[in-house]
Amino acid sequence: MYKIENRPLGISLFLILFAILEIYYFFIDYFTFGIYTHYGYTIESLGTTTYLLITLFVLAVVIVSLGLILYGFIYRRKWARKFAMIYIIWAALWPVWGIIIGHNVMLHVVLLVVYVLLFVYLMSQNVKEYFIELEYFRYGEYILYKRQVTLKSGKTLTIHFFSKKEPKSGTPTTMPQGYEVGISKRSGMPFIRKIGKAKVYKHGIYTLYSKDVTLKNGKTYTIYFFRK
Repeated sequence: MYKIENRPLGISLFLILFAILEIYYFFIDYFTFGIYTHYGYTIESLGTTTYLLITLFVLAVVIVSLGLILYGFIYRRKWARKFAMIYIIWAALWPVWGIIIGHNVMLHVVLLVVYVLLFVYLMSQNVKEYFIELEYFRYGEYILYKRQVTLKSGKTLTIHFFSKKEPKSGTPTTMPQGYEVGISKRSGMPFIRKIGKAKVYKHGIYTLYSKDVTLKNGKTYTIYFFRK
């Protein structure tokens, strides 16, 4: 399970600012100087069925959405970022409404700008990587990718490679079981290799391989052979 202390500072600041903004606007401003006061509604108006139902609906949407967003971001659920973006679009309609009707225009302009900045932040690469960080292996500045390739024989092979930038094809992946990171002496690039297979012997264009085979009598032997 994801550890809370590993959450980036930017995500923490986003959640704190977002929670404060929603609590202030929909729980404090709503009942004092909010948009509905423009139409003559007050706390006493909660005695009317229509206003009561509207208020309960709005507050329910905010409470449930805040809970889902906080949960999704803390535990890195894939849906959390898109859900937060949809919610911000909905929430941003309120300051737009306030600006149109001329109610507390300055406040609603500030709120709209903040919502736009929050939306842009959710679109950033850092936030995207935050939600896939548990799904791939990182080595320094490099991310491990995998890609399916088809050989001339028709067989499909999965290859793994490191890259600093997002490649044209391939998806981020975790370290395969039984493998470790090696560093190429020639290029300095990281690569993965089977644990315990640190040295590779080459002779010209041929590479030495080993394979364990089991005979009919049950005995297991390691055979060695060269291949291109």
